[in-house]
Order: sequence, then structure tokens, then C-alpha cells
Amino acid sequence: MLDEGYPLTTESNALRDIVIPPSLLNKILAATGVSGLSAATPAPFSSPIPWRKSGLRYNNNEIYFDIIEELEATVGRNGNVVASNVWGRVVCKSNLSGTPDLSFSLSNSKEMHDYSFHPCVRLQKFLQTKQLSFVPPDGNFTLLTYQLPIPSPNPAAPPPLPVHLKSDVSLHERGGAFEITVTARSSKMLENVRVEFKLGNSATGAECTHTGSGGQSTGGGFGALSVNGGNVRWGYDPQTKVLKWEIPSLTNMAQTLKGAFTSSDEAPRPSRSFVVTFEIPQHSLSMAKIDQLRISGESYKPYKGVRSSVQGRVEYRW
Repeated sequence: MLDEGYPLTTESNALRDIVIPPSLLNKILAATGVSGLSAATPAPFSSPIPWRKSGLRYNNNEIYFDIIEELEATVGRNGNVVASNVWGRVVCKSNLSGTPDLSFSLSNSKEMHDYSFHPCVRLQKFLQTKQLSFVPPDGNFTLLTYQLPIPSPNPAAPPPLPVHLKSDVSLHERGGAFEITVTARSSKMLENVRVEFKLGNSATGAECTHTGSGGQSTGGGFGALSVNGGNVRWGYDPQTKVLKWEIPSLTNMAQTLKGAFTSSDEAPRPSRSFVVTFEIPQHSLSMAKIDQLRISGESYKPYKGVRSSVQGRVEYRW
């Protein structure tokens, strides 16, 4: 809702009080030409809290928190971290009756910065006590976002990243050869690991051999390889000229992909970096945890569910 061109009301709950959403009954009445049967229009802003409806009732009162952190990093040819950052967010799903007032604190929040909060959070109280106090919206919403740097205490030490990649690339006339080895450095298993290597616009094909904890195997593309009961797949996309290597789960046992590619140019020009993406369920780089959830204004005790996950994207230059 705009006032002289400026946003005035943006909360969906308040907008539904002002502009009643269409219903099936209204559509039927309009199609049959019946008028004068519409119900009385409710008073605008029936709830004193713009982001929450009044009179909510649930048989099971529950609230879920997802701590999602996204890592982006770049590693130079010498193995040092050139740049790294973690962006995190706390996503909630609230199914609570009435108008509950919630509060909790995040452990290890001193390492976080660049906060951004949902309007329901009492900012002044957070600045004073580091506690998140709020009346939650109904349904799904993002409670806060934050940033967390990952400093490297020793530039000569290996980068403190959950995954490590070692590569050896050699170029020759109309093609090249490569060997890629990836290992997990996290105590948690990495899932949905993907390594991408752009072979250049002149690339015409690639052949690879995979070696891992399940032995050695070769194949003709995606779906051809199997290691530890899960499909380890590689394939070359002729449209994007990208070699893709997918590992469903990665531990500290090294996985290696060795191969060669061909090019229509005498001097091939592949990308100078490998891009690794991965996921780590039930893990948090910031080690953030939600402490005891306190509720006031209502007599019930809600069920609280909390889970963490990490999504990563690391570029390794060679």
C-alpha cells in the first residue's frame, strides 16, 4: 500500500484487513449476478500487530528454527585463502496460538556482525542484552540475517575450509590433462559435492577415470560410476563446455578424478579455477545455537525444533 508514492503498509496481514482477498463464494456470486449478499467488511487493522493476525488457534503449538549458513571462499594457487565469508540466516516456521511473546539468545553471537532483523524483533533489547525478543508472525518468515568472517590465523597454514581440493593440470596442443583430488576436512560428512571445471569454448570432449575408497572405475558419463553404494558421477556438457563431477557423500577418504580433454584450438584456454559446491547437514560454521526458548503472554509450552545446515561454494585456482 502506497501513500503519495511511498510504501506505507507492506505487511500481508495488515493488507488483508484493508483489501479482502477474493474467495470462491464471491466468484460464484459475481458469475450468477447476485449482489447485496456480501458480509460486513471487517474493521481495518483488526490486529494491533501488523505482522500477526488476531485470534489464531492451533491444536499443536510449535515453532521451528532453521540456522542456514552459506560459505563462499576463493583459494589461490599457493593454497592460501584469498577471500572468505559466511552469510547466515535464521528462518522460522511459527504455528502458535494467540499472541505469544518469545525470547531467546544465540550462543557465539559475538562473532556475528552486519545483522538484519525482521520488524518483529525488539532491536533495543537485543543491543542491550543480546537477546532476541519478539512476537512472531504466523507461518514462515526470516527472523534475522548475519555475516561471519573466517579469518586465517596463519597465512602459511591450510585454509580452514570444510573441503580441500588438489589439482594438477597440463595443457598441450589441442587438449590437456588433469587430475583432481578432493577431501573433506570437516568432522561432518559433506553431501551433494559437485566439482565443475570449464574446459573452454573450444572444448570438444573429455574422458575420465575415477579412483576412490571403492576402487577404480571408468565410465561414459553420469550414472556410470558407483562408490560405497552411492553413485559418483562425472559428465561433460557439450553445450556449456563444463566438466561436472558429483559425489553424493564425501569424507576424509580422498576421491580422485583423472582425465583428459580435447579442443578444436591448438592452444586450449580452460578456466583457471575449479568450483566446488557442497552441503553439510546438522552443522554450523559459527557454532550458533538457540538457547532456552522463553514464552510469555500464553499459558501453553510450545514444541521447539532447531536444525542447522551449511551450503558452501569454494573456488580453487590452479
